[in-house]
Amino acid sequence: MIQAKMGRPNMYGHSPQPVTVMIHTAQRVLTRFQSTSALLLAALFLGLSLPAISTAETRQPEMFPDGAHWSAVGDSITHGGTYYAWVYLYYTTRFPEQDLSVANCGISGDTSWGTNSRYDWDVAPTEPTVATIMLGMNDVGRNYYGQEATPNIQQQREKRDDSYRKNMRKLVKKLKDQGATVILLSPTPYDDTADIETKNLKGVNAKLGAYGDFARELAEEEDLTVVDFNGPMTALNEKLQQDDPTFTLIGPDRVHPRTPGHLIMAYLFLTAQGAPAEVSSVKIDSKSLKASADNATVTDLARKGDSLNFTVKENALPFPVPSDGEVALEYIPFTEDLNQELLTVTGLAQGSYTLNIDGNSVGTFTQAELGSGVNLATLTNTPQYQQAQKVLALVKQWRSQVATLRGIAYVEHTRLKDDPKPIDLEQVRPKLEELMNKYKTTDADKPHAGYYARAIENYLKNKTSQEEISQNIEKLQTQIKQAAQPVAHEYSLQLSR
Repeated sequence: MIQAKMGRPNMYGHSPQPVTVMIHTAQRVLTRFQSTSALLLAALFLGLSLPAISTAETRQPEMFPDGAHWSAVGDSITHGGTYYAWVYLYYTTRFPEQDLSVANCGISGDTSWGTNSRYDWDVAPTEPTVATIMLGMNDVGRNYYGQEATPNIQQQREKRDDSYRKNMRKLVKKLKDQGATVILLSPTPYDDTADIETKNLKGVNAKLGAYGDFARELAEEEDLTVVDFNGPMTALNEKLQQDDPTFTLIGPDRVHPRTPGHLIMAYLFLTAQGAPAEVSSVKIDSKSLKASADNATVTDLARKGDSLNFTVKENALPFPVPSDGEVALEYIPFTEDLNQELLTVTGLAQGSYTLNIDGNSVGTFTQAELGSGVNLATLTNTPQYQQAQKVLALVKQWRSQVATLRGIAYVEHTRLKDDPKPIDLEQVRPKLEELMNKYKTTDADKPHAGYYARAIENYLKNKTSQEEISQNIEKLQTQIKQAAQPVAHEYSLQLSR
């Protein structure tokens, strides 16, 4: 059962730039990070070999076990984001027999204090066995940065910091008391280095980095695990900006990562968990007609003239990279580390060979390429990749329905905070309609008024269908799991003439 509750040019029109960084600049970036895991990930992005590091590494999270209930707690970066959906997509395609329940518990604009206030009616009902917490972007009080740190401003910053630390500890306790294993996620960066028009509140990201340090402290105190988003993403962002100062890994508002950023977040999360790279590995010796396979079975191996035929039944599907996130593959080794579907054929005579799967050509490869191994996960025309794309389409539908539920939770948390839960729509309708009209008229010129009005309008439209939406999500979850079940495919390797 998978449950959810909620809610090419590059990302911003720039041509992708090659990743090249001078060593002295790379070393400057690396010195910003204090945990071993962040250093190693930064070195990975920067293409450096680091000397042995003696600093104790923060304990990393384990893979989700079968039957896990994962609740992703956060603010708008979780509420409207996709990283949790890409992690779900990885688990669904890589472990199609596994049961995983995923609940989005993000609320746009929320803080650690706000999350504690909604915990009983919004987080607790998801019954998490595992919970991730990514908060801080709103706790930091961004408007107190990008200006002189007067005594009053400094006092406000410290007040925010104290509140964050106190409420994060309260939130961790609530989750642990409910029996959840807690994973802390350092906040994604605020991009204060991009040369873009949006006002730059310099200093925010340094504070978010400090919140990441606090996460490691809290993890040590409470025996938790940590995944660092801020350090590696900051390093990668600054590296890419050396070729294009207007580039941003985050977004034009400096706050919200788009799909490539969320795919990088999913990559960081999965690699921290130790997720396997292997989809499957099939090895064929064409001379002896012997086969071996990992996470797959090979049958009916035979030679007919210049054709080598065999049947493969894999236990997983390749990861179907969303088209609007493909540019991220130029920045991180996602394919190398998480998406390896290898076919290796040795003993072939020199020449080129056409690979057919289920009677359709998927590519032509040399004897040397096949002998070294071809990663079928990079071929979008294989039947298994096309099957995985159908899973991706269903996951996108699932996330859309989940987002609708999160929109309902958003209004109930931000506009109906003091009303008893569950909400009686007819009791609150007059208040909401009055608010909506105010945002559309007298407050129309105020920041975010249009967003608030649309949120209430959607709430009034969707609240009566909340149960139906939840049922649709359950149906989609069943369809997703069914669509992810691998099937056998007939392979034919034909010498090209």
